[in-house]
Amino acid sequence: MAAQLINGLAGERVRWTEDSNNFNDLKQRLVGDCAVGCAFVCYCGPFNQDFRSYLINDKFIMDCQSRSVPVTTGVDVISFLVDIGTIGDWNMQGLPTDPLSIQNAVMVTH
Repeated sequence: MAAQLINGLAGERVRWTEDSNNFNDLKQRLVGDCAVGCAFVCYCGPFNQDFRSYLINDKFIMDCQSRSVPVTTGVDVISFLVDIGTIGDWNMQGLPTDPLSIQNAVMVTH
């Protein structure tokens, strides 16, 4: 039985190795992603969705890249700053499901 279990889990080694490498990549980009998330919460409040997107992609991410800070290109600040369960709770309480409303809720709660 033990040998069958070990042989059965041998195929998982490839997936676990791949997940480990993906996690290492994620850790490398965490500092830049946190900087973009913080900049979003601090500076994007009074702007519309188009200008927020411009600031995130053309200013904040580019600034990190110009300073050699690893960052996820096109990071989604909503999914980075809040989990799907919280968004679901907000929607049940009457918050519209459009990205601008969710971004506003993220800024209010952070």
